[in-house]
Amino acid sequence: MQKLQPFIDSLQSFAQKRLKFDRPPKLFFKQDEENSKDVFGKTAHYDPREESITIFISNRHSKDVLRSLAHELVHHMQNLRGDLSPEKCGGMEMGYTQNNDHMREMEREAYEQGNLCFRDWEDGCKKQMQEIKKIKENRNMSIKISKNELKGLIGRILPKRAVSENIDAESREADSLIQDILERVTNRLKQQIKEEEKATDTEAKDAIEQVRKSKVFDDNKDAGSDKPAAAKKKPKKAHAKAAAGESKVRTPEIEQELYENRFGARNTRLFEKLLDKWSK
Repeated sequence: MQKLQPFIDSLQSFAQKRLKFDRPPKLFFKQDEENSKDVFGKTAHYDPREESITIFISNRHSKDVLRSLAHELVHHMQNLRGDLSPEKCGGMEMGYTQNNDHMREMEREAYEQGNLCFRDWEDGCKKQMQEIKKIKENRNMSIKISKNELKGLIGRILPKRAVSENIDAESREADSLIQDILERVTNRLKQQIKEEEKATDTEAKDAIEQVRKSKVFDDNKDAGSDKPAAAKKKPKKAHAKAAAGESKVRTPEIEQELYENRFGARNTRLFEKLLDKWSK
């Protein structure tokens, strides 16, 4: 029953909005092994005086228990609007649904409205679970996104965490799944961002080092010789300013400029590609 309780709460809340009754009934779930062995045993019943529903749950499928609840909730609605008063119900002996026109109509409404209410609630739950599953399975998100932005995205996919009034907005299971999605996706994004930044920094440093070495080598080699200028005599004072100007290649500002020239356009294209992929 503990696992079934969130679904019971959700269905009851959904039915209350659908059937428009102002107060919920008392609920009792009864274990009865002997009753479960009887082909014509009890499944559920409603007490108009106590405004209570009793559902027999021994050896029953959870879905069947919920369907019985939906049926009895219609009887609760009928009672609150005055259709199950002793004067209208008359005798309730065996065969009353065949002999009492009023009670036959009450049962017809309960079967029709109860089953439709349950089916709409069930289909809404399934659709919501599919949408949440799609989000959980999306492990390829590579753009940086905040927790609030992710909540907003989920809110657009699952407006009010319901589908055309077919899902209880306060469903405990839906809240738990959404929280799990937020935590898993946030952790995954942080990990991917760190890996990409580390890889980009390493690649950038290697590229800058290659450019710097190439620049120094070209500026210091002899004309017609492949040997660097380390073996040459020190430059004269007349060339001191030029040599000082060449040292700017090694400054952080020049390195940053080289990095941007080499990787700026690439990083922009990568971000636009990831953003376009996520927004679809």
